[in-house]
Amino acid sequence: MYVHLDEETQIGYWDRKTDELHPVAPKYAEVLAAFVAGWRQGHGIAEVEDTEADVSLGRLGELLVDAELTRLEDLDLRWHHRNSIVTGSDGMEIDHLLVGPAGVFTINARHHHGGTLWVAGDASMVDQQWLSYVDHARSDAAHARDVLAQATGLRPAVQGVVVVVGAERLTVKQAPEDVLILHLGDLVEHLMNLPEVISGEEVEQLMATARHQDVWQSVTA
Repeated sequence: MYVHLDEETQIGYWDRKTDELHPVAPKYAEVLAAFVAGWRQGHGIAEVEDTEADVSLGRLGELLVDAELTRLEDLDLRWHHRNSIVTGSDGMEIDHLLVGPAGVFTINARHHHGGTLWVAGDASMVDQQWLSYVDHARSDAAHARDVLAQATGLRPAVQGVVVVVGAERLTVKQAPEDVLILHLGDLVEHLMNLPEVISGEEVEQLMATARHQDVWQSVTA
């Protein structure tokens, strides 16, 4: 089974006879393993004892988004990201923080294998179940903006993004005013087409600050 992030980017293949994984590069090893584990779950196929990954579909979504953000960095060296930021004493976690010429983005991966996601403004529903995806994304963005502003003295534009992974259909009746809702396959192209709003020096300063975990723990937002 060959696994691709998109039509052009192959991350490797799984030999189903030997149950061996063959990533095209070390950076794709974890996401390939996670994809195969998720595929097994979705198809009701049990893991064998020596399978490399046993992950939830949520974790798979995070890994697939991470692989796309890594691809973005390869395409344009001005972009930088880090994953899994735990903020404050309440254990709040930002899945991914991305900084580049188009600003700062907090990104939440939402994996819904074969599901249907419907969005109308601040309201979102998956298979008839109401969810708070937009509010969560907005809260992450506001928190990151306050932390980075206090730590750097800058006032960066921060936008929340919900990236939908594995859903059969995404219907956006009305886009939220300040949160992006995107298919995984549209993420990189969308970001690369956004206008430049911050300088290279600001990108580097913001990312250098964001890489320090103690900033997220010590700054009150």
